[in-house]
Amino acid sequence: MVLDFLYSQIFVTPAVPTTPLPGQTLIITGSNTGLGLAAATHIARLKPALLILAVRNQAKGNAARDTIYEDTGLRHEDVEIEVWDLDMSTFASVLAFSDRCANDLDRLDGVSLNAGITMAKLELMEGYESTIAVNVISTFLLAITLLPTLRKSAMKHNITPRLSIVGSETHVWAPWKESTTPEGTKILEAMSAPGTKVSQASLFVAQQLPENAKVILNILNPGFCYSDLGRDSSPLVQTVMRYFLARTQEVGGRPIAAGLVAGLETDGKYMHDGVVAEGALSRYVKSEKGEEMGKRLWEELREVFEQARPGVVGKLWEK
Repeated sequence: MVLDFLYSQIFVTPAVPTTPLPGQTLIITGSNTGLGLAAATHIARLKPALLILAVRNQAKGNAARDTIYEDTGLRHEDVEIEVWDLDMSTFASVLAFSDRCANDLDRLDGVSLNAGITMAKLELMEGYESTIAVNVISTFLLAITLLPTLRKSAMKHNITPRLSIVGSETHVWAPWKESTTPEGTKILEAMSAPGTKVSQASLFVAQQLPENAKVILNILNPGFCYSDLGRDSSPLVQTVMRYFLARTQEVGGRPIAAGLVAGLETDGKYMHDGVVAEGALSRYVKSEKGEEMGKRLWEELREVFEQARPGVVGKLWEK
């Protein structure tokens, strides 16, 4: 496990995506900084018709858009880049964003759910620990509410849209102590306790999304990168990250962009270093116990989603 991680970090450099994207509309969340901005820059070079930067700070999003144009040498005539408001810390903002996509976009070819946070201190958002709220609950609330728009695009334009979710390699070695949460106790509540690490939750939830959805779904690991996501880490950790093991933001953005432009071979798969790598999944995620845990966690999330918008989960399985 450790040797695989070191080999990947030191000897593997993910390829730059080169698939042209003419006429396509794409969304990348959390794209005003860090890996999201790097991924958006790679995607812009592939010249989609419209690239939407979904961010919680309009000013920073506008600055990111300008940076992409400057770094790529592209013009507005080459690719239209828009900045849309999305605050993943509130369910209302997530739902408003999904509604805007449904109402304003005639076509949606791909979405990269990249926005995420890591916090040094316990903070609650929507009643849950902040990383659980943003990285898991809001991420999948956004996923399931965007699926109808993606499906509609598939049928109207005869395309196969992509929904790509950014995960983490840490799911392999992070402790999953919530696996012992007794029946009758909410896993999400246990995960919101002080000292909990978000590890395998996103992978469990991704496994519960409907098959044959006319949408390619993949979840990916961008690798260990130096980015703003680690800004709350200690100076020592940041130094180790930046100078010894971490990939640059530009390199870390490549696997994210690769997931967004990927083909049918990635549907329902886990991607590592920009390619399908099911062997890189933890044994627990692939085990029978892991499958049972995923179903249990999904049932809890269904309740949260239904409270946020009644009837939203049922639409997932509509033809």
